[in-house]
Amino acid sequence: MRVLIVDDRKEMLDVIEEVLKMRGDHVVGKASTGEQAVELYEKTTPDLVLMDILLPDISGASATRKIIEKDKHAKILAISAFNRERLEKDCLEAGCKVFLAKPFSVKELYDAMEETAKSD
Repeated sequence: MRVLIVDDRKEMLDVIEEVLKMRGDHVVGKASTGEQAVELYEKTTPDLVLMDILLPDISGASATRKIIEKDKHAKILAISAFNRERLEKDCLEAGCKVFLAKPFSVKELYDAMEETAKSD
């Protein structure tokens, strides 16, 4: 699977990249802001986006909306350290297919990715 990773913490970007490589996925890009995510999505057209919700410029939900405006079939998995009902609702309404709260296990990440990839 071709994956774009979006997280404002470099350590998280690197850890997720290594975990995905172990599974055989190809990381097509890493972004640390929402605007970078939108730009990289347009350039790389990944199969799946792992989108952190709390980003330094615009929210992950806002970045998701911008991506969905350009590609209504985008597969976006929201990830966040904050598992608040309102935050999850905003992400899903923006177009994210699945919400995954940090911290998560490798298996939980893989399962959420598969669920996102299979969604309409």
